[in-house]
Amino acid sequence: MTLAYEKDRLESIGLADYKEQVKWVSQESDLYGYDILSYDLDDFGKIVHRYIEVKATTQKTDADFYVSKNELETSKRLNNYWVYRIYDIEAEKPKFYRVLGDIEKNFNLEPQTYRVQI
Repeated sequence: MTLAYEKDRLESIGLADYKEQVKWVSQESDLYGYDILSYDLDDFGKIVHRYIEVKATTQKTDADFYVSKNELETSKRLNNYWVYRIYDIEAEKPKFYRVLGDIEKNFNLEPQTYRVQI
């Protein structure tokens, strides 16, 4: 769903030539801190990367979701970092919204797990 949406978005902003360059990087590694590498136009019309973290659930209503420390830190470091929140994903028309920027500035965070060392 997200890849198709992203390719349609690129076409709608005049970047159809970039559709086939959209890459699902999290299939290769979780170390990127985002799931999809896409493209966008900045305020000056320059082509830039769009970094997309996808958070999808089958729940019918929007609910809490989890982010890793790496995703959080990556969202602070990269310009044009987006969270695509998709829920009710098994429906014919899943619901979703997009949020641009630092995860910590856009969502309320609550620690859930800790690494314990001896």
